[in-house]
Amino acid sequence: MTNEEIIRLRILNELYYSASATHEEEAERRLLLKNSSLPEEFAADREMIEHIGSAAIPDGFEMRLAAKIDTIAGAEHLDDSPAGNIRHRKFMSIWNMAASIAVAIAMVCTFFLTDRSSWENSSELSPEETYAQVDNALTLFANALDRGYKEAYEAETTAGNAATKALESLSRLSTPKNNI
Repeated sequence: MTNEEIIRLRILNELYYSASATHEEEAERRLLLKNSSLPEEFAADREMIEHIGSAAIPDGFEMRLAAKIDTIAGAEHLDDSPAGNIRHRKFMSIWNMAASIAVAIAMVCTFFLTDRSSWENSSELSPEETYAQVDNALTLFANALDRGYKEAYEAETTAGNAATKALESLSRLSTPKNNI
């Protein structure tokens, strides 16, 4: 490996680790890291690239994830009445959060574990559809969190009111009454 290539690799590493490298620069970095005469100082970078390259997202994962998000979104709007089943709502909140976490994991896997140069031809969803699915998932996640905060606030208020009433009752019982 020449001195120019080593200097270029150092520059590409700085760009990569500051998250400002372009797709072409990342591809050039991967190519330089595959060089057989790579200095030892870049061994960790090479190992990381090899591990990232070995992870793969299963075929059809994007479509299955999008279908599950649509299913959860449909179930979210089945019962919006105030007298709805509380257990069903709590159960759906958990699934909404799980779906949001799955979307986040999928996004992390997509961005960090795939070769970005092949994205143009391999995606089953258009960028607009992907954006809509992510927006939908994040909206569901935000709604679930908001509902959870409201339920926690109501529970805290109810518990506080009950404790206040109990203390008032105890103070009335412990106060001596003058019998005349």
